[in-house]
Amino acid sequence: MRNLLSAGFSRLAKSRLLHLTVLAVLIIAAWMMLIAGRSAAGTGSPLENHYFDMGAFEGIFLAAFLALFIGTDYSDGVLRNRLMVGRTRKEIYLSNAVLCAAASLAITAAWWVGGLTGVPYLGWWTLGTRGVLLTLAVSALSAVSFSALLLLASTISGSKAGAAVTCMFLWLALLLAASGMYNALCEPEMYSGMVITVDGLQMTDPAPNPAYVAEPLRSVYRALVNILPTGQMILLANVTSQSQEGITNYPLQIAASVLLAAGATSAGLAIFRRRDLK
Repeated sequence: MRNLLSAGFSRLAKSRLLHLTVLAVLIIAAWMMLIAGRSAAGTGSPLENHYFDMGAFEGIFLAAFLALFIGTDYSDGVLRNRLMVGRTRKEIYLSNAVLCAAASLAITAAWWVGGLTGVPYLGWWTLGTRGVLLTLAVSALSAVSFSALLLLASTISGSKAGAAVTCMFLWLALLLAASGMYNALCEPEMYSGMVITVDGLQMTDPAPNPAYVAEPLRSVYRALVNILPTGQMILLANVTSQSQEGITNYPLQIAASVLLAAGATSAGLAIFRRRDLK
């Protein structure tokens, strides 16, 4: 497996696709932070209010790169060649899992560096050292867990084109699901409207909000948003407000990312061991 990893990391280091993906993420993150920094400069808005906005879109870059990176093994016959020289399926899959995790961390690091362009306008974080380390750990681990899911999806599809479609669909489905649950959790329990009277605009008496999600479904939504990689990115993008809403649960997010990565890797390995590599 050491030789597989050595060859794999050499392939990653020489991959033009990875270089372009990292560069694209770096530029887009820097551009987003420059716009946010200039518009929020002088308003007292802290860096963390905008630093993680790129997170929800990072998934599309991960999906595109990893689908093509892993899909090439199927389309070019690389997997059969590795098996013919004595590599086991377990070694091949686990080495790919490590490479996917490393690529996801490289792409995440590019986003972190690009986001620093907002520092001259917004200053440093106000979360404190522990808060900064927690948020960065969550963003890194969510990328790793998502890479494990993408590797699983690529293994199920078994071709470059199929992997690309499957990975993109997986990212979009998880993003829409997490976004829908997050928006539902943000609905207030009571709301007040406004009516026009002879005295002008007046607030109406508070009334129950039909869109409010009550228990026990609320606890399910809260748990799922913290568990899904896309949900974690949405929470990070709203890190200041969510600390007040009580939705964010950092220990759950970290534990969920580790377990999700382990579970997806185990499932993918089981499928790969039985797959007919034509």
